[in-house]
Amino acid sequence: MKILIKLLLILLPSYGSAQIKIYNSMLKDSTQKILYYGLDNILKVEGENIKPNETSMSIDKGRIIFLENNQYQIKPEAFESILVSFYKKGKLILSEKFDVKRVPPGRAGDIKKIIK
Repeated sequence: MKILIKLLLILLPSYGSAQIKIYNSMLKDSTQKILYYGLDNILKVEGENIKPNETSMSIDKGRIIFLENNQYQIKPEAFESILVSFYKKGKLILSEKFDVKRVPPGRAGDIKKIIK
């Protein structure tokens, strides 16, 4: 019985975030947790039962603006990792760290081809 309780305590905190995905829609590879310095990165949130009037997102550094359709514009203001937190009805559902990188020279207008 103690093993079952320990297992539940480990698995339950991640259950709510299992169906939520946050990614930079400017990148081809949605598994990469990268934001680009000096650009308005568009983060998109996908998952079940996500209603804009019940959800919000915050970051610990930089500027964030809600756009529409569960999309947020993020502009990093320093070359530091940014913690992105997603809330539903005021409850923290998911936090993920995004690395901030410099756009390679000559590639700012062609961000979709940056992925290596």
